[in-house]
Amino acid sequence: MLSEKDRAILYESVELLVHDFDPEDSIIFLEVHDILTRSQCEKIEKQPSRLEKLRELLRAYSRRAESLLPLIQYFDYNLQFHLCDFLNEKLKAAKEVENNRHFPDVPNPKAVVPLKKEKRLSLLLDGQVPAIRNACVREGITKQIADALRSNSKLDSSFTVLHGMAGIGKTYAAAQTLMDDPYLIGVNFHHVYYLDDSRVTPNQIKHLMTDLLLMLSDQVVFNLPHVKDLSTVALMKLLREALIDKPYTLVFVDDVRSAETVRWLDQLGLNVLATARNIEIFDSVSSHISIIPLQGFKNNEVATYLDKFLTLYRLEMNSDAFVRLAADFSSGNPAVLSKLVKLSNGSCERFKDYCAMMLKNSLKCLNCITTYRFNDIEDAIHASIVLLEDYEKDIIMRTASLKFDVPIPLTEWCDVVPVELCRRTSEIREVYDRLSRIHKKTFLLDESDDHSYFTVKRLTFLYATSMLNNNDQQ
Repeated sequence: MLSEKDRAILYESVELLVHDFDPEDSIIFLEVHDILTRSQCEKIEKQPSRLEKLRELLRAYSRRAESLLPLIQYFDYNLQFHLCDFLNEKLKAAKEVENNRHFPDVPNPKAVVPLKKEKRLSLLLDGQVPAIRNACVREGITKQIADALRSNSKLDSSFTVLHGMAGIGKTYAAAQTLMDDPYLIGVNFHHVYYLDDSRVTPNQIKHLMTDLLLMLSDQVVFNLPHVKDLSTVALMKLLREALIDKPYTLVFVDDVRSAETVRWLDQLGLNVLATARNIEIFDSVSSHISIIPLQGFKNNEVATYLDKFLTLYRLEMNSDAFVRLAADFSSGNPAVLSKLVKLSNGSCERFKDYCAMMLKNSLKCLNCITTYRFNDIEDAIHASIVLLEDYEKDIIMRTASLKFDVPIPLTEWCDVVPVELCRRTSEIREVYDRLSRIHKKTFLLDESDDHSYFTVKRLTFLYATSMLNNNDQQ
């Protein structure tokens, strides 16, 4: 089988081959050199058009040949020197790209030619990547994501995981990175495909695999009932076959919730960009993994957002104080901020009123339709809570008795978190393990760099308070 680099060059040459290459003329040469079998030659000859003959020949060649040298030798034999030169130049350029793949900030301009933005957008559209529009481009985050993806692109398989709480903007940051970086799509990766895992149960993993297979396939007509009846092993084999024709593929899996999804992506040996609230489900990954934690908007990012959607705040006597108010009450969460801005309808006073209502009437007051998939922020947080163990849910409910946005040392958490001590297990260690696990599974608690403090987010506090009030009323 051709290497991924050679397959990419082969399929890049298709446009030139369509005009200057007759597949039937090369069949005997490639068969004599033991590149094609007799049955493959016959299959190529039976294709009704020259374009389909070319497609079938490239499929067979990429699976049987070990390099592009036999094809180059044929072009030389057939006096098609311009095709020889094209492939040789691409091989030389690919080698330089490979050497620069880690460092695209200083690429060799002769080797690394970024795709035009229109072409990148077309590839993203073909791969079903959501076209997300937002007012605040988080350059620091997108650069971190791009650097991780570039570094991982040299590996045969990898996971780049954006970890953050509900509504923090993981999907937007990932899509924005792919859209804006001139080198990721076209240089580091040649294809990108988007899958949404959020509504897939463990029993529906095959549906996700089928979706990927359909996107990878160039065939317009597909026997869907037949595909749905296939076993997982058969589907995996079909996916591997399809991936041969799509070198340098990046799969963008959004809102990963199922450990089973992670396992089969790992088994396929893909380069994966994933967003997730629960980072623990990636513990089973054997591939290299890069984890990028996402926090909320900083004050300057909140100000940028408000500049676009609530420009009247600049008329306030103290606009800096208004930015701090918006940042504090939204916890810098883009989904919450977007709902506050929409409900305020351009009025700064209404914005302040809704902030006050959040403290009094919980997050339910922010129920409205925005670009965020959940209308209700409380439902979005609840989707994380339901995946926790009972004792972890109990800890979240107990945060209603604590201060929010204040680092709390583990010694104080010991008075809140119930633990059953085993021999040789310290209470603080047990408390830390439980809090750290909640952080990894939901990001509803912030963990300090020295692992000695955990902070209750304002949204976590409001959610816990609301749930306790609902229970009291019932």
